[in-house]
Amino acid sequence: MTKHVPLIIQQVMSLKRTIEEVGTKLFSCPTAPYKEFFVQEFAETFCNQHNIPNVRDQWGNIWVGTDSMPTKAKNSKLVFVAHMDHPGFHIRRIIKSGLWEAQWFGGGPTKKIKNAKVMMCEPTGSKISAKIKSFTLNATKTRVEKLVVQLDSKDNLSVTPTNFFGYYDFPGFIRRKTKIYTKAADDIGGVLMVLLLAQRLKSKSKKIREPFLGLLTRAEEVGFQGALGSVFSYRFPKHLNFISVETSNYRAGAHMGAGPIIRLGDRMTSFDPGLLFYMRKVALWHSKNYPKFKYQTKLMDGGTCEASAFNLFNLKAAGLAVPLGNYHNEKDNGAPGPEFIDINDVENLILLCETLVLKFDKKDFYWDAAKKILKKSFIENKARLKE
Repeated sequence: MTKHVPLIIQQVMSLKRTIEEVGTKLFSCPTAPYKEFFVQEFAETFCNQHNIPNVRDQWGNIWVGTDSMPTKAKNSKLVFVAHMDHPGFHIRRIIKSGLWEAQWFGGGPTKKIKNAKVMMCEPTGSKISAKIKSFTLNATKTRVEKLVVQLDSKDNLSVTPTNFFGYYDFPGFIRRKTKIYTKAADDIGGVLMVLLLAQRLKSKSKKIREPFLGLLTRAEEVGFQGALGSVFSYRFPKHLNFISVETSNYRAGAHMGAGPIIRLGDRMTSFDPGLLFYMRKVALWHSKNYPKFKYQTKLMDGGTCEASAFNLFNLKAAGLAVPLGNYHNEKDNGAPGPEFIDINDVENLILLCETLVLKFDKKDFYWDAAKKILKKSFIENKARLKE
């Protein structure tokens, strides 16, 4: 232990280093909707290396903190949810030598993408660079539907493209001061935060802390398919509390570097009031005890997250996020660009989640205490209503 450095500062310094070390490897994993196998492999390897129980469900989602499906969980738990995909494309056919046709999955820029560099990958790890030759938008002109890519090297002309998928060719992880620039912060950043949260909780106990579970899902960018697979296939206890961990477009009113966001809702639903109340109480406690801790409370209705998928099927859910720049690889001018997040926001979200787990036995206490205050106020003042 370094002398003359307070323990809490050492822990925070160590967490930043871990974010950078693990993030450098994880953010470099290729991914796209339905093509999450590199992220899946990384997550499972990470868990196994740190003796964190984990299990895949039938849809390829990964549960962290348990080696069996939590359908019979007797105790109330927090389930931190992040998705392993990011918008990208699948190669469909060869048009002619050096030109491949692809189908796009998810959002992304719809302008200034001609000649943009892309990287293509197959399950074995083989990669081929290319550029966008042309593209077609959907009927509403809001998303790319198809594109044609031109291979950069003649050496790849004989390659069969059957299993290739691709994404914009930006670096996996570059840190500039407090900013992390990457090809896919949404939501590989969320995966990173859930994994590091699990690691920290495991390091504090022989067994991972009882209230914690993680759920890493697939194909969120195309309608929450992995999350819905879990909802439709398993009967979860009502006392599971799902918290979506996202990187969310800062343009919805958040400020980068001002801390993680407690999301009051998204474009589709408002989130569970009891869970939100607890999250805000803990964030307030954290800010009072650790002055450098920051957080924000915002609606964040610029998009929809997996919390809404759980909410709509009568499961308690809320959301946390870190502000995201160049959402879905789209810069302010409409051209493709790397996404970016602030490492301080990532760090503070992990610390907040850790405290949410460690103080989870206080969840109902905070709610009941607030009700008592209101009830006491009414008793003291009800006579005046009759004056």
